[in-house]
Amino acid sequence: MPIRLPFSAPERDDDNRKPIGHFPLMPAPLFLFYLFVLFVTAVCLAFPGQSWLASPYCLVLLGWEMVVLGALVMIVLIEVIVSRDKGGRPSAISIEMLRAMSGSDFERWVASLFRAMDYRARNTPDHKDHGVDIWLETPEGRRGIVQCKQMRHSVGEPLLRDLLGTMHAEKAEVAFFVTSGRFTKEAKTWGNKQNIVLWDGDDLVALARRYAGTMESRVA
Repeated sequence: MPIRLPFSAPERDDDNRKPIGHFPLMPAPLFLFYLFVLFVTAVCLAFPGQSWLASPYCLVLLGWEMVVLGALVMIVLIEVIVSRDKGGRPSAISIEMLRAMSGSDFERWVASLFRAMDYRARNTPDHKDHGVDIWLETPEGRRGIVQCKQMRHSVGEPLLRDLLGTMHAEKAEVAFFVTSGRFTKEAKTWGNKQNIVLWDGDDLVALARRYAGTMESRVA
């Protein structure tokens, strides 16, 4: 009977990958109208003596300017709040950052991610780890192992076969293969049949966004 794994990678949301500073909710016409009102107000202040730019008109334009400015500020605040993760801070991780890490740093980062998800995680020494980079205990108390590969290219089926052998040798109930790269189609098909959890770079970015606040507090 297949083991029911305690956690799988979340569905990826491409919209959440937009960096803070990109405001899709801000309509361009509203912004252009604000610039127009700002320009006309500046003209009013520069030429207060003109009959067609009498002070009442300037006050009306100034009032509209404040209204539009307030609307723009609210849109920006809403966009920033939406862009934050559950932990209350913007997600700063990216696939490029993961791939720029050293192998040891990547393994430590993955362990901190598991701890944020309420796993017990312990990194193994860099040498003579016997195919296990991280020892796990799931929230349900199951024994698990993690193999980490910090790489840019795709992971194939042979590496997953090695992990399966390690899983049986260590009598682990759960096995994770975590990479900053991707998995080949054949590797995904074979790994799913063997009950091995596969996380690629996109999965890690999604998980980091979900648990960033918890990761910060645990590391601190």
